[in-house]
Amino acid sequence: MKITELTADSAGQFLEKLNQLIMETVNMPIKAKHHFQNQWTEASLTAQIGNWIFLSAKNEQDEISGLLLGTPCEGGVGTIVWVLVESKKQKMGLGKQLFDKAVDIYKEKGAHKIKLTVPEEKTVEFYKKQGMRLEGHHPNHWWNHEFWSMGLILKED
Repeated sequence: MKITELTADSAGQFLEKLNQLIMETVNMPIKAKHHFQNQWTEASLTAQIGNWIFLSAKNEQDEISGLLLGTPCEGGVGTIVWVLVESKKQKMGLGKQLFDKAVDIYKEKGAHKIKLTVPEEKTVEFYKKQGMRLEGHHPNHWWNHEFWSMGLILKED
């Protein structure tokens, strides 16, 4: 697998896979999944290239098996919104590869911290293995669902 950044030519493929993975891999209420599926269009993705972080894990046939979306840095903090990997490709290192590439990009952009939230307690362990710390637990949060906040300090002042 190779990790690639989004290009205008790949925006349609990226969006299609994003919507598929939201439905297939995210453990949230269906109304939340539908909400998240409607947040992006091909045009809005393309307009944010270079601002947001959009990464794909692609095989030799250029098929996407995993992806990552991250916000621009705000006050030195980058937020990873999604790290999604096909169920059949999980536990093969793709999520780690996507995460590591995002860390490198955020460092290049001058971020001192990365944060994210996860909707499943078991996912907390994955991020702890990546060096993140649990920063909070949010019962009955977005969509009346439980979330955990994670953070990774990239550099101390």
